[in-house]
Amino acid sequence: MRLPKHLVNPVEGACGINHLALEFATAEGCELLTREFEHGVEAEIRLEGDVLGRGRDITWAPALLEACLDAGVVKGGLSKRLRELLTPERDMRRLGEIYGFGRIVTVGRVACSLALASGGEVRVRRDGLGVRVSVEYEGETSSYTSYCPACALALAAATHPTLSVELEDRLSDAPNTGREKWEDDVVTAFEVRRGVSICELDTPDGTVRNRGCCVAYAAVRAELKAGYGSEETRRLMRAYCDSCPLKHCWVGRPISAIGGAVLQRLTELEGDVPMKVGDYPEVVTPAGVGRGTLCALSACANALLRLDAKELLRPDPSRREAWGDGD
Repeated sequence: MRLPKHLVNPVEGACGINHLALEFATAEGCELLTREFEHGVEAEIRLEGDVLGRGRDITWAPALLEACLDAGVVKGGLSKRLRELLTPERDMRRLGEIYGFGRIVTVGRVACSLALASGGEVRVRRDGLGVRVSVEYEGETSSYTSYCPACALALAAATHPTLSVELEDRLSDAPNTGREKWEDDVVTAFEVRRGVSICELDTPDGTVRNRGCCVAYAAVRAELKAGYGSEETRRLMRAYCDSCPLKHCWVGRPISAIGGAVLQRLTELEGDVPMKVGDYPEVVTPAGVGRGTLCALSACANALLRLDAKELLRPDPSRREAWGDGD
């Protein structure tokens, strides 16, 4: 069981490629199963009851990516490049000490708020197949390349010498939905079909299903439907979905694949762009602000949909030879 090379488009980045691999595994009849644990999420890919691959990382998507790599869904040089974006055990544990059980968005939101309040900044760019986020706080900068912007932001904050200490104090008593699911022994299962992620929670009160434009957002929507999470989160996510135009021009790829392509172009044009996380993650571009659901990839896709795409991406001139102009 191997993902055909011709289907892979590197411009979509690790998250886009991972969703493609998960869709391929789904089509082959595999089960994609995850559980929260103290330092993140553990994942398994099963086929007819047999475990083909296992993974563990700071949240669902990269844990599933490692399981795909372990199962041989992606092989060769591409597999090596993707493995470089998985989180080392020491960094996974450090983030888990701050705020574990697969919850990275809360860490990023608080870290971003503290950094900006101190006069620092947070910037994001593509780095190979991954994403690199730099966090400046109290005169010191921590940078981290990871699977996606949300992962990279949380890990950059967790490995910052002073910001990590402040985060551990701020989040020591914060509610944690991942911990609640762990205590309830909830299994979180996924399917990916035509670019749409479907999440199913096996909870003590029964099975709950929901869908979303990526694995993480499908999981959050399923959790909210099952009664996990806050009413404020439910309100914010519902408001976002109500106004998101992507559902009317779905092209069969996850929002992270679209966002990855946009961030690639922004990196070519700007080097990196400022990033903020308030009610929603935001990327600040010369054309305006894009707002996302859980990370800056969805914010980049949102920027493409809401802003002037020509001003955002500043297209290169077409090649002269394409019009018969000669050399």
